[in-house]
Amino acid sequence: MRKIAFIEIGEDISRNWCPNLIYALVKRDLEKKGHKCDIIRLSKNEIIKKKKLLDEFKKFLKKEKYDLIGIQSSIFVFVSGFIKKSCPNTKILLGGSNSIASVDKKDYDFLIHGPARESILKLVNYLDGKEKLSNIPNLFYKKNRTIFHTSKIKNFDLKIELTPFHPDFDRINFGVMKNNKITTANIVSSLGCPFTNSVRNNPYYKNVKFEIREFKNLDNSALEVVNNYYNKIGNGCSFCNICTDRDFNTLPEKKLIPFLIDQVKYLTENYPSIERIQINDENSFRYIDKFFEEMKSLNIKQIEFLVGGRADYFLINISNIKQALSTIKNTDFVLNIACIGFENFSQKELDIYNKGTTVKQNVKTLEEFKKLKQNLPNNFRYKKDRDHGMILFNPWTTIKDLKTNLHYIKKYEFTELLNPLSFLANYRLAIYPYTPVYFKAKKEKRIIDQKNMFRYGSVNWRFKNSKMDFIYRNLIQYCRSYNNLPNTKIREHKVEIEFLEKF
Repeated sequence: MRKIAFIEIGEDISRNWCPNLIYALVKRDLEKKGHKCDIIRLSKNEIIKKKKLLDEFKKFLKKEKYDLIGIQSSIFVFVSGFIKKSCPNTKILLGGSNSIASVDKKDYDFLIHGPARESILKLVNYLDGKEKLSNIPNLFYKKNRTIFHTSKIKNFDLKIELTPFHPDFDRINFGVMKNNKITTANIVSSLGCPFTNSVRNNPYYKNVKFEIREFKNLDNSALEVVNNYYNKIGNGCSFCNICTDRDFNTLPEKKLIPFLIDQVKYLTENYPSIERIQINDENSFRYIDKFFEEMKSLNIKQIEFLVGGRADYFLINISNIKQALSTIKNTDFVLNIACIGFENFSQKELDIYNKGTTVKQNVKTLEEFKKLKQNLPNNFRYKKDRDHGMILFNPWTTIKDLKTNLHYIKKYEFTELLNPLSFLANYRLAIYPYTPVYFKAKKEKRIIDQKNMFRYGSVNWRFKNSKMDFIYRNLIQYCRSYNNLPNTKIREHKVEIEFLEKF
């Protein structure tokens, strides 16, 4: 028997939090094979602020003596150091979106890129002496200081990755809500993004190339895999660290709807506390009408379904969305458009993001939202979660871009779709290592503070326009006075807009 743990890190868990589905599936897989598996949930804010809590967590790790701890690469630096010190004999496994960007980092033993479920199970068998390392797909591993790859590649297959669908959502909590009841969970109908395969002739990335020499201590087997992964420069959104390592994978519609319904049945039967289900798919709009037709025939209590995607996909499938709402009109089901990646209202900025959408499409989507809400106020939502995509600042933002965005934000009351607990200054481009926009910024010498690039998962950058840099620094300072302002103004971001309009 082996003792395995997976670590989740985030802010304090809210009712909207979705547990990591792959962790939950693998936990059940491993326990069926006789292993002990824990999923540990940490609050980053509380662990940082409360030394006592961090010490408690370290003591817990020393006591449990796990053989293997899995960590998402995006939070790797935050935990890897003290895990290695607390548990020097524990093997560290990295995974998750864009995990390959961490391939040359220290303090880990194994790294899985791409589909993980089969690879994790085989890795545990390897630790038990029942599997050859060379048989494990999508695996980087270390010998001394050199990094190797098994040279065995498997692409995503939705059925293989999610079947059998039997997630176990039990967690060990450190610094988060002690209530383990799950109120929000996710189901999956696709992996990756369909826009990944969209090759566009974008002049902003004409001469941008991936620099393989940035990775150190890699054997030829590992270099070849890394090189193949980053040959898609210019495809998909330029800032996305999912598009760079995951091709779109789904099922034919006839098989997809039953596949989703089975997931809903399992969740609602085994976790009656669930109130909201998020459909993980960048374009669930394409089948949402047929999905609700099947859902209506089931004897299931009220469920709010959260979906998201792109403005162009929303508009292309608007007839499906209207049909879906018509189907659930007299039911307790709710369709919540929780997140659309609008990103910007300047066409130049959208093109830098390689978004493939237009300002006109963004505006049209907002107009359709209002119409749908007026017609079906009880079954349609789009403001509740206030998690829609906006990237207001990037290295190439100009005063003109900023004024254009402020105009549209005010005209269409867009602040009602943004996080009320955040500031406009926080809607700043996160440049993740080895994405197209990272290499563009690096080539133009916009990136700073390379040493800490994985501290928060992204690199720091500076504006090309000196006046924009001045405005942004003043905006940050201005936000520090928010404690003295009425809460209503904070929620609506009015004071920030008023401040920015002065420039």
